Amino acid sequence: MREFKAVFALILFSLLFTTTMNVESEGIIKINSVITTQAEQYGPRAPGLEIYFYYNPEAIFQALVHNEIDLMDWPLSADQYYYAITDPNIILTPPSPYLDVFEIALNNNYTVSYLYNNVRNPLNDVYFRKAIACMVDKDRIVYEILCGFGDRIDVPIPYLLHSWWNNSVVYPNYPYEYSLERAAQFLRWAGQVQKIVETLIL
Repeated sequence: MREFKAVFALILFSLLFTTTMNVESEGIIKINSVITTQAEQYGPRAPGLEIYFYYNPEAIFQALVHNEIDLMDWPLSADQYYYAITDPNIILTPPSPYLDVFEIALNNNYTVSYLYNNVRNPLNDVYFRKAIACMVDKDRIVYEILCGFGDRIDVPIPYLLHSWWNNSVVYPNYPYEYSLERAAQFLRWAGQVQKIVETLIL
């Protein structure tokens, strides 16, 4: 069996077997394993393990492509994924579900700051917040920015936990679908200046 090489890029990790470690050169750690019963049953069946440290994900991927390492424990970018599926020497694991969400937190307190003479914060107006919601093109974000590697959500609960969603307020029942015209209407109801409305329409 050939020596098994694995890469963990600047990630904390733990091994299920006892080891003696020798640093051969900068960025490379050779591990001479003393395999325990638990590791023999569940761990990698290899006489040795080398861990290489890289400073960015692209360097890790290029090392994998050029057969310098056998394992990459790091999410792929869209470009890397589309290359990997065409390379017969690369085996991809199924995507892992994440609990991550992209969100923007907005301060909706009544006043902004003493620096602005305590004027009313426009985000305090519910119609202003509804207008912002109507200006977010979620589908475009998923397909053009995330390149399809994401899922739309309409509530602050990750897609993985969609069984907890309130279905009365998520697509196709989401009340604030992308619409600049509807956003402009909300701004009119909020009493915002006509110039902002005209800018949105144009």
